Amino acid sequence: MHVQGQTFCFQGPEMEEKEPNGIRRLEAGETGSIESLYEIIHQDAFILERIDQVPFIDTPLHKAASAGHIAFAIEMMTLKPSFFRKLNPDGLSPMHLALRNDRFQWVLMLSKIDKSLLRVKAREGMTPFHYVVEKGNLNLIKQFLEISPECTIDLTVKGETALHIALKEDRVEALVYIVHWLHRRCFQYVENAEYWPRKVLNWGDLEGNTVLHVAAKRNESQVVKRLLLTNQIDKEARNSEGLTALDIIERERHRNLVNNDEIRLMLCRSVQNLKFSGFGQPKAFFAKIINNFFHIEVALCRASLNMRNETRSAFLVVAGLILAATYNASLNPPGGLWTSADRSASMNISSNHTLNGTSSSPQHMPGTSITGEAQFFLFWTLLRHFHGNHPSNPSLEFS
Repeated sequence: MHVQGQTFCFQGPEMEEKEPNGIRRLEAGETGSIESLYEIIHQDAFILERIDQVPFIDTPLHKAASAGHIAFAIEMMTLKPSFFRKLNPDGLSPMHLALRNDRFQWVLMLSKIDKSLLRVKAREGMTPFHYVVEKGNLNLIKQFLEISPECTIDLTVKGETALHIALKEDRVEALVYIVHWLHRRCFQYVENAEYWPRKVLNWGDLEGNTVLHVAAKRNESQVVKRLLLTNQIDKEARNSEGLTALDIIERERHRNLVNNDEIRLMLCRSVQNLKFSGFGQPKAFFAKIINNFFHIEVALCRASLNMRNETRSAFLVVAGLILAATYNASLNPPGGLWTSADRSASMNISSNHTLNGTSSSPQHMPGTSITGEAQFFLFWTLLRHFHGNHPSNPSLEFS
């Protein structure tokens, strides 16, 4: 049957017996005629319902998505919203088909009406966001993150995040932007966003490999360097084999498979910085400072976003003055740092007091601030916040 250029194929009674549940299929053509759709519904009010009963099928919406008919799709969203999550025999949703056919405006328009469509999983657990990351479409990545920030925590059937996908497809620019967004911009869109960067950056796939593991194995020195700049990456995370990223580098090095000296040096320095020189104890003090700093930094940035333009301008002027006053002090924190000599003296005094039966004095680890923990933390919070790291600047390197 042909209606105004829109082709709808009905199967006769002899074909119904061959179809599951006696379905008569409705196949929309590429014109996206809403009028033709309703003419068919007049003839068979249950036709959309019967199509929906088929587990995997190319619905009229799949056809509209491939052709980019926005009005038809919006109308179908009212009539049969479940079609948007229906997979065809190839395991693809209408959103995935639209992306494959470069119907980007169609995707953006529909996702703004229902942002959850960006998280619909197709074959192998791939979401529309995963797809644009795989293709390295930076413009769509930016817009998807603004529309649906939650898409960053979606996983494929292999347990991979968008970061894993970006790295494996050599989409370094996309990976860097997502990491930057997680660290500097997600707080604009998500509550409790201060917990997201660490969760996403350190997520392990089915084999327990984080993005740092994958970067090390692929000998991606620039990616490793950028990941290590963030204070949210777990440098000693272990995969299912019990290996850290540094262990993987050492293993590949012994096999003489690649020249990974650059990455090995970066990881060795990074891991060594987690320990006190000569004592091998974790830097709990600095770890606590970094963790607290990130929470406060998020609060400060959120506060600045709520300011009027005039207030924000004054805020930046004051920030500049503080930056000028504290720049030189950044080389040496107020009061300086404890040295190994200070620790030795402290240990001697402590030993004498203990032997004499008196209470022991506190021991100071080399590299810790002489000022109190709270004062040191506040100093670096203000310095970092005012030193040009405003989230509205996407060119800033994360740290």
